[in-house]
Amino acid sequence: RMQIMAELEAELSALGIKGAQSAASVLSAKAEDFGNEAGLEEIWAIKAVKYAETHFKLLQSCDSKTLRLTRYDDLIFEQFQRLFQGLKLDVLNPADIKSDEAKELWRPFCHQFEDQVNDFNFGTLLRYLVRGKSSLIQW
Repeated sequence: RMQIMAELEAELSALGIKGAQSAASVLSAKAEDFGNEAGLEEIWAIKAVKYAETHFKLLQSCDSKTLRLTRYDDLIFEQFQRLFQGLKLDVLNPADIKSDEAKELWRPFCHQFEDQVNDFNFGTLLRYLVRGKSSLIQW
């Protein structure tokens, strides 16, 4: 895990102070303040890929049953199960989680952790197949 964190730190420092400040100011703004501006979408996509790669390496390097990324993981999962009761977690149907109904639940779900979790409203990547190779979808 230390190596993964060191790699992430190196990638972030490669942005330089100006780049990191610029990215942080843009990425920490409220989503409602932006349309689908191509430049912002590209910045978000780059950050999302780096996060996904780092987290996937972390998941592969340890027993994911015992892995805790925050001290709120159990609470987050409990709230997720409560709000999304009918959602099959072993095989996710992308249409189910991208429905208008699911999207209306998702934003308030994320915002309840605003004061506890860094990047609480950053994109979410979910595995849609529990078993097998990488199978990610963006929510």
